[in-house]
Amino acid sequence: MKFKASIFLILLFGISLFANYTIRTGDVLGLWVFGYSEYSNQKIVVGPDGKITVPPIGRLDAYGKSIETLENEIKEKISTYIKSPNVTLGIVNYAPFEVQIIGNVKKQGIIQLPKPELSLTKIISLSGGFAEPWKSTYAIVRYPDGKEEKYDITNLFKGMLLENDPIIPENSTVVIPFEFNTNINVYTDFGIKTIQYFDGISLKDIVSSSNINPENFETSIIILRNDKILKYSFEDLKENKNILLNKGDTVIFNKLEKYVYIFGLNKGGKILFEKDEPFTLKTLMAKLGVEPDYVTYTVYDKDKGEISNLDENYVLNVGDIVEFESIENYVYVSSNKGGGKILFDIKETFDLNTLIGKMGMDEDDYTIEVFNQETGETIKVNNNIDLKKGMIVKFIP
Repeated sequence: MKFKASIFLILLFGISLFANYTIRTGDVLGLWVFGYSEYSNQKIVVGPDGKITVPPIGRLDAYGKSIETLENEIKEKISTYIKSPNVTLGIVNYAPFEVQIIGNVKKQGIIQLPKPELSLTKIISLSGGFAEPWKSTYAIVRYPDGKEEKYDITNLFKGMLLENDPIIPENSTVVIPFEFNTNINVYTDFGIKTIQYFDGISLKDIVSSSNINPENFETSIIILRNDKILKYSFEDLKENKNILLNKGDTVIFNKLEKYVYIFGLNKGGKILFEKDEPFTLKTLMAKLGVEPDYVTYTVYDKDKGEISNLDENYVLNVGDIVEFESIENYVYVSSNKGGGKILFDIKETFDLNTLIGKMGMDEDDYTIEVFNQETGETIKVNNNIDLKKGMIVKFIP
C-alpha cells in the first residue's frame, strides 16, 4: 500500500511541475481507476498518431490535450461500465525534450533536457561546456517559430552569470560560432582536429586529410561560418563541386547511426542498430524479443507518412517510427469467483464455452450477461456465442 501511495505522490508532483503541459507523442501515461485494477494501466504509450488505447473504451485522441481534459474524457466514457468511477490520470514518463547545439561546445548535436525548457547556461553545461574557451563571444538561438536571437556569453568565461540568460524551449537550435580563429576546426566523433588554413582549401581537402570514410558518417556535412549554418553532402563531393572554405570555418561530420523509434507493447524509445545489422523489421522484432505471429505493426516514414503493404523483410529508413500492437483476444469478467481481464491465446477458440472452461465455472449455476461495447447492448446468453475483444461478461449467481 505504501508503494502505491508513493507512486501516486510522485505522479501528483510531476503534474505540479508542468501545470500547463499538453500531452505529446511518446509520453507514457498512468491510469488509476480506484477499486478496479483491471481497468488501471501505468504503461499507456501515446503513439505516433497521437492516440492511446484504453480498454475497454478503445482508442482515444491524446496529443495536445491537457491531463485534466483527457482524464475527464476517460472518466465520462468509462462511466458506461462503472458507476461513479474514481479516475486519476498522470504522466509516468515524459517523451524526450530535445535541443540541437552546434559550434564551440564539447558535445555536438541533439541533447536531451530534463524538462520542456532550460536556460542557455544549463544547455551549454549539458553539452560538456566550451571546446575552446575564449574563442566565442555570443550564441545564436533559433527558436521553433523561426525567430533568431543573439546573446552575449562572455561572462561565462569570467566565471560570472549571464546578464541575460534566456530560457530555451525544446526543438530550438543553439549555435555558438568560433571566433578569433584563422584555422579550420574539424569535428568528428573522434574529437576536434585543427587544420591550417591556406588559400584555396576545400571541403574535399578536409575529407582527404582527416581520413573520413563516407560510409561511417551521415550524408549531410555541416559548415559553421560565423553565424551561418551551411549544409553540403558527400554527393556534392562526388559531383566534383569545389566547395571552398574560409578562415575560421568549422566543419562537422556526424557519425552515421541506424535507428528507429518504437511505440507499443509497453515499449518505447530509440532503438539503435549496429552498422552491419540488417536494417529490417524482422531484425527489429528479434532485437525486441517480439514474436511476429503475435503482433501487428505500422511504420511511419518521417517524410512519406504511413507506409502500407509491409512484411517483416521491409527495409527501414533512419528515423522511422514503428508502432506495434499485440494480437490478443480478451474479455472482462465479473463474477463471484473473481474476474478482471481474461486473455485468450490466439490459438484458442474465442467463444463463451472456452471462457467458461478457463474460469472453471458451471454455466448452469449462473445467469450470463454479455455487454458489447461496440453496440452498447447487453444480452442474456443461454448458449455458446462467439466473443469479441473487450466484451464484458457477467456471471450472476
